[in-house]
Amino acid sequence: MRTKIIAVLLASACCQLFAGIALAQAVDPGNVAKVWSITPKTGMSEKFEAAFASHVDWRRKNNDPWHWEVYVQVDGTEVGTYYARSGNHHWADFDGYGGFEEKATKHWNSTVAQYVANLQSSLTEVMPEISNWPEDAPDYRLFLINSYEIKQGRASQFNRSAQAIVDILKEIKWPYHWAFVDLVSGGAVPGALLVFPSENWAGMAEPDPNVFEAVAAKTGEGKATDMFAAYSDSLASSHAYVLERLPQFTVEGAK
Repeated sequence: MRTKIIAVLLASACCQLFAGIALAQAVDPGNVAKVWSITPKTGMSEKFEAAFASHVDWRRKNNDPWHWEVYVQVDGTEVGTYYARSGNHHWADFDGYGGFEEKATKHWNSTVAQYVANLQSSLTEVMPEISNWPEDAPDYRLFLINSYEIKQGRASQFNRSAQAIVDILKEIKWPYHWAFVDLVSGGAVPGALLVFPSENWAGMAEPDPNVFEAVAAKTGEGKATDMFAAYSDSLASSHAYVLERLPQFTVEGAK
């Protein structure tokens, strides 16, 4: 399974990836995303989805200027948690969204909030220099995500070691896709996400060659082991989960 890729990136090579990324086409797209994590109250999932659908419809009818994609966790420690993500933003975009957001919050509070146990907001930034996401991405259904907490003072080590591995994967044209995402706020900072997309569950099978094998074939096993050890040494903790995209809740955005 592709979780073995993550194990390689996590534990070290000698031992062995919005909210999901759906990159919308845009003019001069940015790398910043707003993500809401939403946990319904126990036993309220059906009522939550009905109210959430009503809220989505309100956003569409009232010309929400932002594009939103919605996901639900289907494997991991928080199964049933929903994620609403609006990506491809520049930081300046947040200055112009407050007016609509205020109106949307009022509607949310009058319809959906009563069914929500926990609501959390975060800001993330895609790291394109160490990502390999297709420009014409298919309608991915599933996203395997590994959430990293990076050791304090080790963010530079994390970035350098990830860059070294990714440079080789790109050089040899390893035929798989992934994205690194920097967690700016709303969680353990410094933190990052590693995202692997798939169109179906069959696509979650372990690649052949896997990431370590691909790098080692280029550099030799000894050097590859050192590279992955430097990567894993920058990490304090991690956990993995799978999200499924829910296209019925997509808000296309008025722009």
